[in-house]
Amino acid sequence: MHWYQLDGVEVPTDPAVTQLSTPFATVDAGRIEHNVGVMHEVLRGAGAVLAPHGKTTMAPSLWRRQLDAGAWAITVATPAQARVAAAHRVPRILHAGAVVVPADIRSLGALAVGGAEVIVWCDDPKSVELLASHYPSDAPALGVLVDRGTAGARTGARTVGTALRTAEAVRACDRLTLHGVAAWEGSLRTANGPATGDDVAAFCREVVETFTAIESAGLFEVPRPVISAGGSQFPDVVAASFAGLRERALVVLRSGCYLTHDDGMYHRSSPFDADRRTPGLLPAVHVWGSVVSRPEPGLVLVNVGKRDIGSDEPPRATQLRRDGRVTEFPGDGIARPLNDQHAHLQVIEDADVRLGDLVRFGISHPCLTFDKWRTLQVIDDCGAPVPAVIGGIQTWF
Repeated sequence: MHWYQLDGVEVPTDPAVTQLSTPFATVDAGRIEHNVGVMHEVLRGAGAVLAPHGKTTMAPSLWRRQLDAGAWAITVATPAQARVAAAHRVPRILHAGAVVVPADIRSLGALAVGGAEVIVWCDDPKSVELLASHYPSDAPALGVLVDRGTAGARTGARTVGTALRTAEAVRACDRLTLHGVAAWEGSLRTANGPATGDDVAAFCREVVETFTAIESAGLFEVPRPVISAGGSQFPDVVAASFAGLRERALVVLRSGCYLTHDDGMYHRSSPFDADRRTPGLLPAVHVWGSVVSRPEPGLVLVNVGKRDIGSDEPPRATQLRRDGRVTEFPGDGIARPLNDQHAHLQVIEDADVRLGDLVRFGISHPCLTFDKWRTLQVIDDCGAPVPAVIGGIQTWF
């Protein structure tokens, strides 16, 4: 049975996407398999393992596909997401951040009692104190990674000293077990804007320094401690920066968006697309709508809006379909503006765009499109004249 048949979503009697009510979102099964293969080769070459960020899709069937491909864990961002992962029998859950609410801390203990291995982050001795105070005494020990940050970024101990004190606090608690060091390079910023690969490499050296200091102090409590970073933009830089530790540490990347990729920010920033020695990732998720109005000669309205597709940058219409014929969208396809339920698209005045035409949009940043849908249709080939629906996936936001 395929991953896209696990959620019990029924395939329509007529599986052609042209029979679906618009708007709808699709995932291309073949492209998912391609992207899984690309990441497998990247990890093999880097000597690393993957704990992909589950918040990208919040789709347990896709998590299962990632685990079946060898993922070491599924990463989550909130205790609620951790509970979803445990309910769907994810065996190891990495909570990328501190947990400070007593009820949430107790719930982690319940997940551990239920059989899930849970690992959380801490960046300060006080967060360790909160964990130790509220984590159930009868639950299996809770794994902890020391979160290393840097000035102006997101969470994380700002100095090696703070990281060491945090590690010492974990080691002093019999309910907690120190598993390693984690970081997130995606929040780095410079005076000129987003960080570059050089900035990320410099930050990773600080993370390695932190790991080495804790290791030298004899504080790790597992035979092969974890060192983890690597979102979807700089996994190559992170893997290269941590390569010197591979013999004594488990290098864990957390890239999540590789699975579906996109036509926007990750297409522009992915090292796999830029490195011609590595097969590029393919955008596997799209949102589709119908032309519902041509009120002016140069204006087309499609029934796709902010409630259907991520809008942190304007989505772009890429294809037009009619009667089994596929053409490029006649114009730049950029939705300006994007309303709640409509995309405004500019075209040349005599463009052959008709009411009822099916329009395919590329997305940017998968996290902010998946959360718009409870069900996404799985199709065989998003480039086919009439793609066929072969299954479905459900999300758990």
